[in-house]
Amino acid sequence: WKDYENDEGLRISSLAAQGLWMRLLCVAAKADPYGYVLVNGCDIGVTGAARLGSVTEAEAATLLDELERNGVFSRDRKGRAYCRRMVKDAATRAKNTKNGKKGGNPALSVSDGKEKKITGSLNPPDNPPLKAPYPLPLSPYPNSKEEDGGGGSARGEIPTFRERLLTAIGVDPVSGLTGHGSKRLGTMTDMAEAQRWLAMPGISEDVALAEVVRVTANKRDGPPNSFKFFSQAMQRLSGELSSPALVPINPQNPNGAANAKPDRAKFDAAHREYLRRRAAGEIASRPDPSDPFARAV
Repeated sequence: WKDYENDEGLRISSLAAQGLWMRLLCVAAKADPYGYVLVNGCDIGVTGAARLGSVTEAEAATLLDELERNGVFSRDRKGRAYCRRMVKDAATRAKNTKNGKKGGNPALSVSDGKEKKITGSLNPPDNPPLKAPYPLPLSPYPNSKEEDGGGGSARGEIPTFRERLLTAIGVDPVSGLTGHGSKRLGTMTDMAEAQRWLAMPGISEDVALAEVVRVTANKRDGPPNSFKFFSQAMQRLSGELSSPALVPINPQNPNGAANAKPDRAKFDAAHREYLRRRAAGEIASRPDPSDPFARAV
């Protein structure tokens, strides 16, 4: 509760956002890894958050954006939300467990057959100095070390779909900052929109990235405000990719195969027979039935 009260980002958030965060903390406390907002190892996303908070998906997306904008939680490189304090506590417990298996205090461990030189007391003071409240990060995606749960990709790892999209738009692939004040791209709402693109016929990650690059190249006033800017182009592209190919109509064979060709010999024979019967007075003057382009008058 002390951490809750000292989190300035949470205190300036709306009561609705604070209530949703408490719901998410309950999920994070039972998740594996500890501190991540996961259910059965999967990110609950906007839909799961909406069900936890008994609100609509639009309201949940707004509240999550508010919490993320105020730095209440962070994300790892996979875009999964987590509580920084809970992740830090889990890392401390794992470290203490490891040290306990070696005898407790790490200062007593022996390396290469040589005892470490002990200076001062082996145990911490009974009353350590009070620490300042946890500082708010400059961004919900701090460029911290991997063990601290930073949002940046480790060198050599394959970038995520989110990072590839942000790179294609031309903004920082980790923070998503656009340079227009504190506006960011790649939020939960944006990634939910990107998932809707992938549900469209013919749209894959690579196809979506290529379309984002094309649309961004034609936008002269800088990055868009959200991923919804690209949705109309994605719908148009999906329609083009999923529509059936046009088949030309053959006048001689309108319902047949596209490769059917008029039979010149049959046409000439039918035309000569028509001229003979007309000259003999067997038929009245009318359009030649052997001519596929003739129209009745």
